Amino acid sequence: MDDQTFAGLISELRESATQVEAQIRSVPAGRWDEVTPGAEAGWTRRQLLAHMATNDLRQITRVRVGAGIGSQADRDALSEQADVDVWNRAQVEQRRDRSIDELVAELQAHRAEFIVLLESLSPEQRSQLMPFRGDRLPLTTGVPMIIGHLAEHAREVAN
Repeated sequence: MDDQTFAGLISELRESATQVEAQIRSVPAGRWDEVTPGAEAGWTRRQLLAHMATNDLRQITRVRVGAGIGSQADRDALSEQADVDVWNRAQVEQRRDRSIDELVAELQAHRAEFIVLLESLSPEQRSQLMPFRGDRLPLTTGVPMIIGHLAEHAREVAN
């Protein structure tokens, strides 16, 4: 992937994080514990936000492993994430007592960590295919999917 394409992906990741936060901040305080219509697993808005806050953790692990810089702990974590529904439920449950501000801060921190990781990759590393739900995808395919996933959930939360 050329530098211009890569810079565009990084820019889109940053911009999408800003847009997602704006949608999250539009939700009135009293609506966070309502079930979100159409959301996964009948989650409340708070639970859906907890899921969103952890999404980039999974991406960080995938990229480390795919780029060939993952530790054994990363490879083990990737294996644990294979059943994405079980992993998602566990992550949401671990965050059940966190405030909205704490969840937003976690979402922002993980996105920043993901971007730093991507920017640290050599051109050869970022051209590798990354593991993604039993498949392997280039970053040029995976990053837009990651952005779209969070954007979809942000719309659900704000709805």
